[in-house]
Amino acid sequence: MASKVNIWNMALLACGAKTITSVDDAVKGVEILGQWYDTIRDDVLREHPWAFAKTRARLAQTTVPVMTYDYAYTMPSDCVLPLTTNQVASYPYHIHGATLECDYDDTDADEDDEYLYLEYVQRVTDESLFPAAFVRALAFALAANVAPSFGLSANAVVVLEQKAAQALADAKYKDAREDRETTTDAWDSTEDTWVSGRSM
Repeated sequence: MASKVNIWNMALLACGAKTITSVDDAVKGVEILGQWYDTIRDDVLREHPWAFAKTRARLAQTTVPVMTYDYAYTMPSDCVLPLTTNQVASYPYHIHGATLECDYDDTDADEDDEYLYLEYVQRVTDESLFPAAFVRALAFALAANVAPSFGLSANAVVVLEQKAAQALADAKYKDAREDRETTTDAWDSTEDTWVSGRSM
């Protein structure tokens, strides 16, 4: 089970630095890791529709001015990567900042599947939920970004960037493979309803 300390220590070791026992340790580089961590975590989450981070939420219609379509909905505050909506087959959408715009109006919806739902990758802050491959990808991505602060050479930074890219590719592959083998909830656009099924 991963923790923030585990991930930071993996990044520190990759940079040739001393490990820590707490994120509050007064060790060189810990402050830099703290400054970068949330940003890099969200960046890695945006790279792929990770099975452990996918969720869906009903969107609330808002009265903010629209730019492209007729109606606007408030995006979930924890959304880092929007994936699709349950009405996308008939109603394309566009996202402007924290607002999703489309021509679908669910004001008079009576049934649950008549409301507008968004499937998306959420911001996961509980490291214990991270799969091992994601942890490795995140740690190398973090290391590659903080490496210059530890005095690593340009060549060493390039090596870390290559390792980060490979770790991310491996994590994506494993996640996609495991997601295909797991029963998941999916939107069936032909039936206009959420269904559970086994991907083949």
